[in-house]
Amino acid sequence: MPVIHALPAQSPPVRPERANNFDLLRLLLAVSVILSHSYIMFDGRDASDPLASLFRGITLGELAVDGFFLLSGYLIVQSWEKTPDLWSFMMKRIWRIYPGFIVAALFSAFVAGPLGSNAASYLSQLELFKLAKSMLFLKVPAVPPSFESLPFPTVNGSMWTIFFEFLCYLSVAVLGLTGAIRHRRYWLMATLLLVALGIAQKAWPFLPAQNFYFPALRLSTFFFIGACFYLFREYVPYPDRSPSRWLPLFAGGLLLLLGVSYKALPDVVLALGAGYLLFSLAFWQHPVLACYRKCPDMSYGVYLYGWPVQKLLLWYVPGMTPRMLFASSLACSLVLGLVSWYAIERPFLRLKTFNWRFIKPKLTY
Repeated sequence: MPVIHALPAQSPPVRPERANNFDLLRLLLAVSVILSHSYIMFDGRDASDPLASLFRGITLGELAVDGFFLLSGYLIVQSWEKTPDLWSFMMKRIWRIYPGFIVAALFSAFVAGPLGSNAASYLSQLELFKLAKSMLFLKVPAVPPSFESLPFPTVNGSMWTIFFEFLCYLSVAVLGLTGAIRHRRYWLMATLLLVALGIAQKAWPFLPAQNFYFPALRLSTFFFIGACFYLFREYVPYPDRSPSRWLPLFAGGLLLLLGVSYKALPDVVLALGAGYLLFSLAFWQHPVLACYRKCPDMSYGVYLYGWPVQKLLLWYVPGMTPRMLFASSLACSLVLGLVSWYAIERPFLRLKTFNWRFIKPKLTY
């Protein structure tokens, strides 16, 4: 008799590395930040934000930043797992973050700043050492006052999130070396600790809203939860492998709605809802979405240049409405984002594949 071999159990389909929509989602999040700022910059009130006026809770800009950290947690932990080498990992992160950031900071300091104030007085007060230090630590450019008659007289207020994102990168390196990514239960324990601290902060506020540690706690929670979506990806019932594909989407949408509507709820509610919907969209296979995967990843530049462009438009074009500001600043930011990608980011990203071992010995966990 012929021998009948049992068929191997089928595992979830492997997703090709580029068969995703992460670049498109990041661009949409950057556009959302510009839309939010287009309203808030007029009177300096969060209540002017389109989302805040609907739900009286989180703003569209805050929600977009949370989305950035969810996606970043997924992708950065994935990067470490593929190449668990400290030196290589840090080189990739540095070449991805610093070149675009430094050029955008120089644009903000030497173009937007002087144009938004008395140029001679501004340049005479500019301290190059302080500016260089702020760029080194990925902080908002340390420059003299500019755009003083406008709300938020900052030359580039969007840059504050980059420092916290890089801190999350460092946490991945530290936890990766300790084996917390390889043994993912330790990463889950660290995530639950952050969630517990966030819930305690909601119940008994022990950190001022403007304190350094408050945004660090919130954003790192979203980053760590995003990483959990990657580390425990086989347990996530995405629509393409769920028998009832609409039920998980409904649950994710409900969590997102609750998190947006009620700021008093723990951030984990918002993170789980937004994370599930974001990653469901990230892996949604559609011919229209597949076309965008060939487009340049200009989201970083769009995000970095949106604020100074909006400030300059408000300064020099009187009588603009929020909708006019959004349309004009988005057009300018898309152009600057393309320039940033082709002239700065992409050339430096090629250094990510460079073999650095002749400079530094290989370090693994």
